[in-house]
Amino acid sequence: MATPTSFDADLFVESTEAYKCIICFDLPRFPSELACGHAGCKSCVDQWLTARTSCPTCKADATSADVKPSGFLANLIAGLTMNCPNRQLGCDKRTLVGKEGKRIDDHLAECAFQRLTCADCHAQDILRRDLPGHRADVCPRRLVTCGHCETQIEARGLAGHSNAGSMPCQGLAACPNGCHDQKDRSMPLVVKIADLSAHRAVCPGEPLACEICGTTLERRLMEGHLRDSALQHVDSLVRENKALKVRLAQQQPEYKSMMAAAPPLPMAAGSDAKTLMVIYVMSQGVRAMLVRVDVWTLTFLFV
Repeated sequence: MATPTSFDADLFVESTEAYKCIICFDLPRFPSELACGHAGCKSCVDQWLTARTSCPTCKADATSADVKPSGFLANLIAGLTMNCPNRQLGCDKRTLVGKEGKRIDDHLAECAFQRLTCADCHAQDILRRDLPGHRADVCPRRLVTCGHCETQIEARGLAGHSNAGSMPCQGLAACPNGCHDQKDRSMPLVVKIADLSAHRAVCPGEPLACEICGTTLERRLMEGHLRDSALQHVDSLVRENKALKVRLAQQQPEYKSMMAAAPPLPMAAGSDAKTLMVIYVMSQGVRAMLVRVDVWTLTFLFV
């Protein structure tokens, strides 16, 4: 039986009796020779001499200090021809052993009948020729695409992914605003979870807050609200503006001193009588805002 340090004697084409290890009776990959001339696998000889002090064949005295590599036997074995160790699985390749088994190792590195382990699911004893099919069709960790949401998940998780209660799969969700499918108004609108944010950005049922009065309405109602409440909104803005003017007048002296200490701010070319607001943060951490009103040619600084 072959090991990492020996070759199976039954795989050789030629007679191997003269080359066998004196202990395991296979052919040594790294042969070692005793002082008496008998040789065997380096690992076998080393292990033998840890508990014994004689050659297993001729009983001559032997110690670890007397052991040396057998280059002569290594060269003889390298020139022998052996069948592929996967012969019983179908490989009919024959090759020279090569130095320390390099030629047979090179063949095994590409042999279609070599047993391998799947790197993904760790299934063992898969023939190299069958590994691509295993990864594509059998491996439980292969990536598959959900037919509903088109999400790629491992095959072993597909059953759980598809068991999503009322949804076809866990990658789908109903619009939280109660939208209905345009093709079947009796059915809720179902979208991919990955696309849910994009849908809500245009969803007519998404609740929005009016930027003027703060009223929360569905997106589909906001345009009508802005149209119908225009007068109320204008009145609210006018009242806010009056309150702001009072506040600015009360704190104008403080603002003027802050303006004097602030670096000059460049004005945009071609000012068209629109109100320009520029945020200015003081070094002491005081928040302030510079408001330039070109129509009245007035400059105010307020917090």
